Formats: sequence, C-alpha cells, structure tokens
Amino acid sequence: MIGILPMLFCTILGFTEPASAEQSAGAATQIHAFGGKELLVKVFEAMESILYGTGSSTIQSSFKLLIKLALIIGAFCALCLAFLRQKFEPLIRSFFLPGIAIIALLLVPTTSIAISDGKGKPSDSITTPFFIGKFASVTSKSVHNLQEMFSKACDAHPWVKSLYEEKNFFRHKEIYLKDATLETNAREYCRECVFRDLGLGLYTKKDLSEEKELLEFLQERGSAKRKMLFQDEDGSQWKSCKEAIGEIKEQIEAETETLAQENEIPSFLLKSQEKDKEKQKFIQQKIMIDLLKEREGSRSLASLGAFSLIASQQFFEAALYLSFPLMIILSLLSFGFRILLSWIKLVLWVFTWPILYVVVDLFLTSLWNFRSKPFGSMESLTLEKALKCSELYGTLEIVACIVLLCIPVISWLLVRGGTSQVVQLTSSLFQTAPPPATAPLKQETQMASQESDTFKQTNFGRK
Repeated sequence: MIGILPMLFCTILGFTEPASAEQSAGAATQIHAFGGKELLVKVFEAMESILYGTGSSTIQSSFKLLIKLALIIGAFCALCLAFLRQKFEPLIRSFFLPGIAIIALLLVPTTSIAISDGKGKPSDSITTPFFIGKFASVTSKSVHNLQEMFSKACDAHPWVKSLYEEKNFFRHKEIYLKDATLETNAREYCRECVFRDLGLGLYTKKDLSEEKELLEFLQERGSAKRKMLFQDEDGSQWKSCKEAIGEIKEQIEAETETLAQENEIPSFLLKSQEKDKEKQKFIQQKIMIDLLKEREGSRSLASLGAFSLIASQQFFEAALYLSFPLMIILSLLSFGFRILLSWIKLVLWVFTWPILYVVVDLFLTSLWNFRSKPFGSMESLTLEKALKCSELYGTLEIVACIVLLCIPVISWLLVRGGTSQVVQLTSSLFQTAPPPATAPLKQETQMASQESDTFKQTNFGRK
C-alpha cells in the first residue's frame, strides 16, 4: 500500500519537463528585481536545474529521489494516523489531496520568466514552476508600482537608492576628472599657485572658502609672475599661474559637458537637472573644491551599515526563492499547505521593505531641509558650505542606518497581524506599568476579606 500511493504521484512527476523552445520563445513573464538582478538570475537558473534538469540530469534525478522519499514517508505517516483513528479521513486529507495539489499545481505547470531591474535589458528566458513565476511577477510588479506611486507623491530624494549605490556627492572624488594630465596640472596649480598666493596675502582663506565660482575667482586673482611646471602634449614647460589657470579652466569646462551627462546632482542641491549650464557649473565647482581639500574621503561605518541592511533584502529574497524546492519536499512530509502559507508570508514580508523605503526617503529629505537651513541657499556651492554639508550628510547616514534597522520589524508586524500588531506594540512601549506591590497587596486584601466573611458565617455548635 505504501509503495502504490507514491507511484501515482511519480507518474505525474514524470511530466514535469521544461517548456519547449516554441513556448519559451513567447513573451516571458517579467519579474522586477530591487537590485541584485544577477543574483536572482543565478537563483532561478539553479532552480531550473534542480527541478527540470537543464545542464545536469544528475541534479534532477536526485531531486526526484527526494520527492519519492518524501512521498513514502508522508504516506507511511498518513497510514499510521488512519489506523490509529480507524478511518481513512487522515489518509485523504493529510496526504492524498495535498500531494496531488502540490505536485500537479506547483511542479507540473511551467512558465518562462525574465528578470529585469528597469535599467538594462531583461535576462534570458528561464523556465520555472508556473506558481512561483506568476506569484513573483505579480508581487514584485505590484510593489514596484506602489513604490513609484508613493515616491512621486512624496517627491523626496531617493536616499535609500543613493546609500545602496554608495553615491555620496560630498565624498572626495565622487566626480573626478578623467584626463590624468589635466588632473595633474590642476593639483600642481593648487600647490604652487593657490597655497602660495594665500601665504603672500593676495587673497584670504575666507575669500576662497566663500567664493561661488572658484575658476573665475582664481583666473582673476591669480599671480601673473609666479610660474608652475605645466604638462601638455609637447612635454613639461614653465608657465605663469595666470596662463596655466586659463588653460586648465578651458579644459575643465570642456570635460564637464561629458561629466554632466554621466552624473546626477542630488535633488536637494540642484532641483532642476535639465539646465545643462547650471549643472556644469555645479560640477566644476565640486571638482575645484575636491582639488583644494587635498584629502581622500573614506566610507563611514554608518554608510556600510546602511548598505548592508539594504542588501540583506536581496539576500532574503534570493534565499526564499531558492528554498522553494525544499518547501515542496517538506510539504509532502504530511505538513500539507502550512509550509506553503508560511513561505508566502515570508515572501510578502521581504517585499514590504521597498514600500517602506519611501518613508525613509521622505524622513531623511525633511531632516536635511531642516538641518541645512542655516547653510543658506543650495543653488550655489562654496568650499565652506561643502564642508558643512559633508558633515551633515555623515550624520544622516547614521540616522538612515538606525531607521533601516527598524524596517524588517515593522514589515513583519504588518504582514503578521496588520495594524493591530503595530498599535499593540506602540501602546505597550508607552503604557505606564503599575507598581509591583499593588497587585499582591490587593490580592491579600481580598483573601482576608473572604476569610472574615467565612468566620462570621461559621456555626460553632450554637443553637
């Protein structure tokens, strides 16, 4: 009996073959990846190899062997339970119906998927079970659309995206000159001309730190007598500081046309990214500020922590997808659909994170606007303002790390019990606890009162 029941399922399992070339050539189901596109492609390719044997038939035969073993164990447990209860209901409800549903619905139907992150071309077609392909597609697209809708409504700077891509506009050499000779000449000019002019008093450090257009300022106030070693195509030659800064300015302006197309300035600094001239001047000012600071910016622990928390969402998503074959095996061991429901709940928990990232973006944007008010208008960048903004950005990285740490907890509370769990948690945090001696004292008083009533009602033999 135990051997016959699994054979019925193994005959169905024999039909779980990958989709044909004609079927794969059709439109593949799109799955949106919230970063980590390459990781998800590898995960689904591994799942395709495990379930349908593409690339190695040994892997598929091992998985089928595990399925048969799980069916035998599940049938044995269901039969034992049926004999103990002396009825066949456990055999049908706990094994037969769940087994047919799991294999016939979760393994046999297949579909083709393609992973996309909205930046480049989607990945090649990958064969997956119909359930996980459609479920992942609908869930990821719905979450992505909700995230885009909330982002447009809030109109906040994408702080989470910047932290994940490690884009810190105020970090040293975040935007740098690609021409090595031009960068060498610019650094030599700062050492031999700017710092010496400061020492001679041609202009003060305050004038330099408050200047909104450093290239124009240095060309106007630069020394015409002092010389520096300038490199060009003909080799090295001595040129005056005023002549050198003129050529450096022309070369930087020519290169910033390309840099303006490749880089974006944060929206809290320059709201209009379509004005090319303003964007180019902003980038020129940023390059000169980095050259004058002469120090390398390092990544803080807060930025590393924020990046790790954002990347953990991709890890959990990939781990849940890759655990789908294991979830099928466990479901066949008389666990039924409880494992599947728990798996779906965990997937929804992970997909809730990107929606809450919009709240983090809005919170950090409002915090930046509040803390940067003393700096004045952000339409123009100066050396002094850049240093202050860099310190503020580092502070917000710490705040972002702490806030992102709360995202998994809030998401789990929402998925597990809805808003009631969040309200209960909040009320428990702010509820005033009663004094520890109040409850025992009240209980002792009630007991003494009961003993007194019992004593009064007792008849000691009096008539």
